[in-house]
Amino acid sequence: MRGAVIVLGGVASIVHFYLAISSFMTHQSIDALTALWLLNAVGYLFLLSSYLGAIPILKGEDGIGFGLIAYAIITMIAWWSIDRPPSTLGWFTAADETLLVISLLVHLRIRPRPARTYDSL
Repeated sequence: MRGAVIVLGGVASIVHFYLAISSFMTHQSIDALTALWLLNAVGYLFLLSSYLGAIPILKGEDGIGFGLIAYAIITMIAWWSIDRPPSTLGWFTAADETLLVISLLVHLRIRPRPARTYDSL
């Protein structure tokens, strides 16, 4: 499942980088939407790096995993409110982010956890 999280999160980041670059090339400036796509791509990279443990300041895979879930859901809500009518690339990315959320939930659920010990009273 961890591999699926990496691939799906990477795809989401790449798509948002592509959108930011194509928007910049079209408008020859950084407008609000271009900045949002760029920030979203960087946000996915940051959270994936944190999830993989590449950022030592952030600890705790569970918290970062649930943060990545929230990030993907917020991204989908923002897409639904901005992309009217929804584009094919938008649907593809929404499907990718949905699979990312499902993969994260499954990974967080099936990951081995340390056994609980109960001390005697």
